Amino acid sequence: MKSKFSLAALLLAPFMIAAQVSSDFKIPSFRLIQTDTFRFNNFVDCNMAAAWVGDTFRIFPGKYGEDPVWGDARDLKFSSGKNADEAFSNPATAYIAPSMPSNGPGLHGAVWFETVYQDVTDKSGRTLYAVYHNENYPETLPWNPATGEGYIDQDWPLGLTERITPAAVCRIGIMKSVNGGWSWENRGLFLEDKQPRMILKPHKYLQNIRRGCRRPVGCDSRRISLPVLRRIRVSGSLQPGNLRCRKGVERTMYQCGADQNR
Repeated sequence: MKSKFSLAALLLAPFMIAAQVSSDFKIPSFRLIQTDTFRFNNFVDCNMAAAWVGDTFRIFPGKYGEDPVWGDARDLKFSSGKNADEAFSNPATAYIAPSMPSNGPGLHGAVWFETVYQDVTDKSGRTLYAVYHNENYPETLPWNPATGEGYIDQDWPLGLTERITPAAVCRIGIMKSVNGGWSWENRGLFLEDKQPRMILKPHKYLQNIRRGCRRPVGCDSRRISLPVLRRIRVSGSLQPGNLRCRKGVERTMYQCGADQNR
């Protein structure tokens, strides 16, 4: 009987500890208050990565790298302050350009920081990981048949502008800093679509649709509405007109659109 009681107590111990921790936890509360208008004094796209480095609040706006369409940039910088108000209110002269990896093997095209994660195992708070958005074109990353990397400048759809400019291919990668964001090391990509999966002309003529879909991995803008994108998945290497609808039945892109409309 004693051994059974001891075993039961041993099995229940983790749950008892968890219950104690849960009872001590309090949901944080906050209140939104009216504030003055802040003028942002530096380049900004749609992202605003930020992190606490020790007792310093640091933001990382801007763009860095080669871009034949919108122009090469060295605008990825950081601003620091005791809090968000200070960091966002700094003059342009207070923004610092960190040391970034050079464009070349391993890093092609332009990058923006989507978000910055602080390594919790570094008590100094200076080890940071940045998730970056990367855009390329056949010009910045030409096709290499030996490695299967890059893009072929053939049947390429147009981009956002009215002039004849190519659409961008976006990829997602990681950079690491061990000094609070003063310098960054490229750690590589973890999300990308390669040439065999590109949706090109004549199936894509898209220049722009709300909420994105301006990439060669996007959709047929002539016949398919935005909600249809969520119903289409690519099976294997993409061939013209050969997509698979969610139900697993072979359909062309146009037929998928017709199915959705019904």
